[in-house]
Amino acid sequence: MPDEKRLKQLMNKYPAIEDLRRRARRRIPFVAWEYMETGTGAEGALRRNRQRLDAITFVPRFMKGELSPDLRTQLLGRTYSAPFGVAPVGLMGLMWPRAEQILARTASRYGIPFCLSTVATQTPEAVGPLVGEMGWFQLYPPREPALRAGLLQ
Repeated sequence: MPDEKRLKQLMNKYPAIEDLRRRARRRIPFVAWEYMETGTGAEGALRRNRQRLDAITFVPRFMKGELSPDLRTQLLGRTYSAPFGVAPVGLMGLMWPRAEQILARTASRYGIPFCLSTVATQTPEAVGPLVGEMGWFQLYPPREPALRAGLLQ
């Protein structure tokens, strides 16, 4: 129950994503914030993503009784607890020390995929055992075939 109590405390302290965003901006180094907050090029993908997310409206359904949704999904022959996972973020350790390990353990505990970035601050050898069967790897393939083969190995 300590996790549930802590979660409730955090939700009361940071009720909206924007609250977490403001806190993170004050807490992490500026270079890490800039890396995480911006996109590439003219940042068109950021604008399109924001527009599409803003177009979604969640409509609560009250007084429908107890709901027990099944969020499990299958992908590539494996069943996951939810239809999402932890996306690869390069240089995650700049945002928080050992972030890859923390998120890998969390993904494993909850049965969702964890994807390690090619430009992670931790190696696949360090993170892989923590994520177990939920591990993925995002490969930015180097031009050098031997280097690419080594990353995949």
